[in-house]
Amino acid sequence: MRPPLLLLALLLATAAALSPPGPAGVLASSVSALTLRRGELAIRARTPTVSALRCLGRHCEEAEAGVMQCKNVGSDDMQMPQWKCEAVLKDGYRLDTTSVSCEGLTRPGDPYMLKGSCAVDYTVAKIAVAPAREPSVWAAPPPPSVP
Repeated sequence: MRPPLLLLALLLATAAALSPPGPAGVLASSVSALTLRRGELAIRARTPTVSALRCLGRHCEEAEAGVMQCKNVGSDDMQMPQWKCEAVLKDGYRLDTTSVSCEGLTRPGDPYMLKGSCAVDYTVAKIAVAPAREPSVWAAPPPPSVP
């Protein structure tokens, strides 16, 4: 009875490998947007868990993003999504660089990604802000007197 069990196990393994991913996976190119929040973790299966948002470099303490949204703006030659990320930062700062990474469901470069595995590393740039001008003190001339 061992050979039928071995054959059954082999058939089940083949079926599992050929079937679309279960609830843990999603086709990366079908994801239209990602919303990531400070303090959340990106869930990883094969690599260590990381922060969903990670500010690198200067100005992080002054202008760290609380929420970031990244939109899928097309794909590269490997059919992997290209992302454009936006976040509201403190006045005088803007996002400089962003790098989105998501864990492939079964291997690096897998077209299916593990749900909840995406994270963004980003840098912040300080921008020149025009100083607030004081309102000018100007008074309209008095209306002409009516005789």
